[in-house]
Amino acid sequence: MALAAGACVRSLQLLLSQHDWDEAGLRNAMQRRIAQEHLPAPGEPRIDAVGVVGWIDETGVAKKGDKTPGVQRQYCGSTGKIDNCVVTVHLAVGYGTFNNIVDSDLYVPEGWIQDAKRCKEAGILRVCLSNQVRDCPGAGQAGLGQRDAFRLDRV
Repeated sequence: MALAAGACVRSLQLLLSQHDWDEAGLRNAMQRRIAQEHLPAPGEPRIDAVGVVGWIDETGVAKKGDKTPGVQRQYCGSTGKIDNCVVTVHLAVGYGTFNNIVDSDLYVPEGWIQDAKRCKEAGILRVCLSNQVRDCPGAGQAGLGQRDAFRLDRV
């Protein structure tokens, strides 16, 4: 995004990681805009035989070290094997030629959930794993994983 806008990548990283911004509000506004501008209203005829399609996808990205939130040895889709990586999960919607990710979150492995000190150091406040929300006591305010679950009813 930064490169497409002609901005320094580090500047965008700082904006997203070190400044207070309303992630939930931005996500909700984006979802409303997508629904209003790109998806059919209830009862409206479809533009194709398929209609609106939603899908969930996980993405594993190889990482070195052990400080990145959620990193551990686990299946990594980008390398196709068990590797040191982080995994994110995305909810997307498609209609006709339009498709877009409408929600995403970090997958936090059980080993991280059970290590409150590690969660705190990584800034993980709340995470969702197996439909159970658990708190990492005393965690920072980074905001990673604050949503309890994907909100399929918003799509």
